[in-house]
Amino acid sequence: MPNSEEKFLYGCVFCRTGQEKVVAELLERKYEGLKATAVYQIKHKSVQGRKTTEQVVVFPGYVFFYTEAENAIFPDIGHMSGVIRLLQGQEGRWALSGQDLEFASWVFKQGGLIGLSKVYRENDKVKVLNGPLKDYEGNILKIDGRSRNALVEFRFDERIWKVWMAFEWLD
Repeated sequence: MPNSEEKFLYGCVFCRTGQEKVVAELLERKYEGLKATAVYQIKHKSVQGRKTTEQVVVFPGYVFFYTEAENAIFPDIGHMSGVIRLLQGQEGRWALSGQDLEFASWVFKQGGLIGLSKVYRENDKVKVLNGPLKDYEGNILKIDGRSRNALVEFRFDERIWKVWMAFEWLD
């Protein structure tokens, strides 16, 4: 995970759905010093009345990465197995900026895994005690206490993504 005092450049590749983990591993092997991850989340799962959790990819087809190399170029990245293209901004640069940069940085602060946030009720409001929703600066649109999920709005790649994220109730 990057140290907040260091200067990193963040980027993202678009890949075939289901190939996120393989692509992240390929990127790390091919480019020295590069760290890559898909975005996973822990979700509640109920099978035959038994409640468990599982890890699933939140943004299918996206792999985020960061590097310290200011002049890094990836001319052959589109030819790697599973990769469709390197995402680029309007200026043709691969380094993310603005809200995309903030989102990628937040993803790596979570270690690529959006775990369960711990929440509690205070009067008529739900308060987030800790976990990824505590750090998240965005919209929590809806909370379903029965299923222990919150509908959260993310902004990335000029799109709005609405994702149900799991949480744990505290008494």
